[in-house]
Amino acid sequence: MLFRERLGEYVRAFRKHGVRVGIYYSLADWRYPAYFDGPAKDAKAFDAFLAYIHGQVRELCINYGRIDLLWFDGGWPHDAGV
Repeated sequence: MLFRERLGEYVRAFRKHGVRVGIYYSLADWRYPAYFDGPAKDAKAFDAFLAYIHGQVRELCINYGRIDLLWFDGGWPHDAGV
């Protein structure tokens, strides 16, 4: 198996024992220059980056049932487009 879905295992294990579920998500994705450049430098790339991170958070909220805590980190020098 090339990919193992570990987050689902974590969520199921915690719920099995009655523990609330929290998920950490870092907005600072170093793989995307648009995170650093922002919309002023390349608006199209920044819009694509926002679509990517919004999709990631949407997936976390939809695929694992109730999530009791979403924890975000990273300095965010730009408008998140919400």
